[in-house]
Amino acid sequence: MSIAARLQAAFALFQSGQLEAADKACRAIVKDAPATGDAHHLLGIMAFRAGRLDDAAAHVRRAVKADPRQAEFLNTLGAIVRASGDVPGAIVHFEAALRHRPNHAQAMANLGNALAQVGQFEEAAKRFRQALELAPNAPGVLNNLGNVLRELGETDAAIDSFEAALRLNPNYPEALANMGVALMSAERFEEAVAVYRRALSIDPVHAAALVNIGNALLVTGAHPEALGHYAKALERGADFPLIHYNIAALQNYRDDVTAVEKRRLAEVFGARLAAATKALHANHRDPDRRLRIGLVSGDLRNHAVARFLLPLIVNHDPSEIEFVAYSTSRIEDSITAELRSRTVLWRSLLGLSATDAAALIRGDAIDVLVDLAGYTDGARLDVFAQKPAPIQFGWLGYSGTTGVPGMDYIMADPWVAPGGSEGEFSETVWRLPDSYLCFGTPDWTEPGPLPARRNGYVTFGSFNNIGKLGPGTIACWTEVLRAVPDSRLVIKSSRGGVQKRLDEILATFVAAGIDPDRLRLIDRLKDGDAHLALYGEIDIGLDPFPYNGTTTTCEALWMGVPVLTKRGDSFVSRVGESLMQSLSLQGWIAADLNDYVSRAGAVAADLDALADLRGSLRSRFRESPLGDGARFARNFEAALRQMWRQWCAAHGQANLNA
Repeated sequence: MSIAARLQAAFALFQSGQLEAADKACRAIVKDAPATGDAHHLLGIMAFRAGRLDDAAAHVRRAVKADPRQAEFLNTLGAIVRASGDVPGAIVHFEAALRHRPNHAQAMANLGNALAQVGQFEEAAKRFRQALELAPNAPGVLNNLGNVLRELGETDAAIDSFEAALRLNPNYPEALANMGVALMSAERFEEAVAVYRRALSIDPVHAAALVNIGNALLVTGAHPEALGHYAKALERGADFPLIHYNIAALQNYRDDVTAVEKRRLAEVFGARLAAATKALHANHRDPDRRLRIGLVSGDLRNHAVARFLLPLIVNHDPSEIEFVAYSTSRIEDSITAELRSRTVLWRSLLGLSATDAAALIRGDAIDVLVDLAGYTDGARLDVFAQKPAPIQFGWLGYSGTTGVPGMDYIMADPWVAPGGSEGEFSETVWRLPDSYLCFGTPDWTEPGPLPARRNGYVTFGSFNNIGKLGPGTIACWTEVLRAVPDSRLVIKSSRGGVQKRLDEILATFVAAGIDPDRLRLIDRLKDGDAHLALYGEIDIGLDPFPYNGTTTTCEALWMGVPVLTKRGDSFVSRVGESLMQSLSLQGWIAADLNDYVSRAGAVAADLDALADLRGSLRSRFRESPLGDGARFARNFEAALRQMWRQWCAAHGQANLNA
């Protein structure tokens, strides 16, 4: 037989699944004709599929050597090289394939995948679109295009791409799971839950769907079901840090878990994060020099974390401290630009392993590294476990302990972490003298007159994440409405796409005997001015528990709406008390459920006092620790300086006269 006939026979064996016979036939060909590229290529493909990457690469390289202009060989070599971890090398091979054959749809799509892998999302999207022009009916390419569009922040276009993939292949769990993520980015949480359920009906153990449906259910308040899905994902060996971060965060919503139990759970997670073998730091041990402070966050943008961070950044003393930002997100906006302008260095940790990120931070000579995420989106506790800075602490983005051994402190105040609460934290508690938060003084419209004066009834309100409104909170608010018979209640979710959950909450109130005409439940308002204007309809804010409001409470106070809160038994359930203490509103802190209902009735009964308070809240806020950015910055700087002096004393101060 001729070589061509033997190749055809070998390929037929390969297509029929007779791989051993196909391998034998190809090896016989290359023995007789060593420069037969097609035989080496087929041997490489079979080795690739068997997971023998080195053997595969060797054969395909011989195929390329035999015919350097053969696009198919170059495309296969790129796929093998990418699988071996050399993504830049793979890009070179895919580009070479396309130079020789510009209409090679698979090489174009493979190039898009490789570009996405190295974070070149705009170029990846371009290549995926070109691949679709060459081969329109490709659900996999549409799915991958959707992923890069989501990374680029083009959420609606991403959803369209996933829907196109699903029209071609309705039973495509990866596209469904990915579309769920995009729907969550668009704050269409209940739609996301439905999409994840479709994915799991096709593949009940699909890891991404199990994890992400848990995230969506957490937002909508279905906490037990969320935990069930996380447990299933763990059973399947899904990504450890992500799931455990979510499980830890979910504990804050539960009123059947104590603060000490939360600490134990966090410590289990923290102990599993790989720690550095040595944590030696070469930082100059001068107790009085300017300090370099690193900030690690995925929320350095228009986000609540940035809202509270800005007063410190704007008011810090550059002679005392300087900031280096370590972003874990690709999303940037005008707030990002302002923060970037006030830092001496801006870094991205995207795509970096914990070891590489820690090496970067250590190389930047960071003295104090601050975690602004905890167990939330963009968290990099794996980096903190490597102990890249002499001093590390958590602040702002997460209201609780991390359980990470490398974390030295948790920044708090006397109310969120009162004396005797130290056992709740794996970190040492460091208390700022006034408040651990500063909201600043936004340039928002002045509060209007008390709505109850024109309405003839008091309106209570809550604009929190709907996931915080658990059975205990709803039962308590039902009693508040009973205690103030003519009152109304407005609930607006801070997260969108949760109308079904709002309907369920309404039904719960109605089942308890509350007239539905007294209730108004609103999905998230995307328009910021409309959101602020709604505070003009609220007389009294109600704080949920055990997970108190933070940003929403500060917004309410700044807009003239006092907020009734209940003292809790954990950091996250004491935030409301801390905020009220900052404004000297001790009378708005209830000791227990009965006291909460009683105080709600009392403040609702005295409209004169309520109107006076509404008129004075903004000036009170401005003069409080929550509004005084300069005061907060001095307190924060003093804490950093004291931490640093203690570290220098413990590790040997530098000989400044040497």
